[in-house]
Amino acid sequence: MSQHSLYDSKRGCSHPRVLFFAVNPLSGSLKNVFDQDRVQSELDLQRTVSQSFNQNVQAANTEINQHLDQLKAQLKKAR
Repeated sequence: MSQHSLYDSKRGCSHPRVLFFAVNPLSGSLKNVFDQDRVQSELDLQRTVSQSFNQNVQAANTEINQHLDQLKAQLKKAR
């Protein structure tokens, strides 16, 4: 048996070395670290940023459409 494997006498073969660890009695349990206030604050910030962005997009679209209307009017006069 090599240093890196265990011999399985039932199967007559070697397996990669198996590491055994002491099991913590609390294993499988997770500590609750959820911070509701922090999450709500982040959600509020994301909502504010999204609303501001949407307002900027609407303003830009209005400006673009006004400029397009002016260009169309100029083109119509030139014909």
